[in-house]
Amino acid sequence: MKINRKQLDNNIVFYSFDGALDTLVEDEIKIIMNSDLDNNIPYFILDLSEVEFIMSTIIGFLISFQNKLKENKGKLIILNPSDEVKIVFKVLGLNLMFEFSKSLELAKSKLS
Repeated sequence: MKINRKQLDNNIVFYSFDGALDTLVEDEIKIIMNSDLDNNIPYFILDLSEVEFIMSTIIGFLISFQNKLKENKGKLIILNPSDEVKIVFKVLGLNLMFEFSKSLELAKSKLS
């Protein structure tokens, strides 16, 4: 699993993940994303195009994280989820809970 983080501007942080979002990276993901939230970054874009597997506890964290963002007038956008992730989100009904985007430019435009 590889986690990449890039600050797009003062208000937007972009994460891309490669591989499985499982127990091996769960704590690291929580620490870095919560650190950005604690530093008052309101907008998050998560590229899940290269994610092969997503564990239920990561999904639970994303739901909780999104709720925290909404409380603070922030927003989370999921960019290009892989087919495996799309299926999981659809089966769980999360395709209605999260906002998705097909391109980074479109995702950024939804945050301005």
